[in-house]
Amino acid sequence: MTVTEERKHIEMIKNPGRWHGPYLPVKRRRTAGGMPDVGLILDPRCFVMDENGPMTVFETNMWSPDFANCPKHVYLTPEDVVIAGWEVD
Repeated sequence: MTVTEERKHIEMIKNPGRWHGPYLPVKRRRTAGGMPDVGLILDPRCFVMDENGPMTVFETNMWSPDFANCPKHVYLTPEDVVIAGWEVD
């Protein structure tokens, strides 16, 4: 991912008002050509969450989300989300 692409993903994660709903779909490729991991970041303004607190990527899809039973990845900043390989889908 280029620096320009990283900045674009970080800015989108930082601005839930630009999302198309209460969550932002993200993906992460672990291997070239492999199937991506898919996840959702929830808009803290729509839930009882601290807007400036850590953010969680719920490793689930938007068509049948299972927030209670899916793997969760917690990051302190949007930059940490992108460093971990997640990008806006």
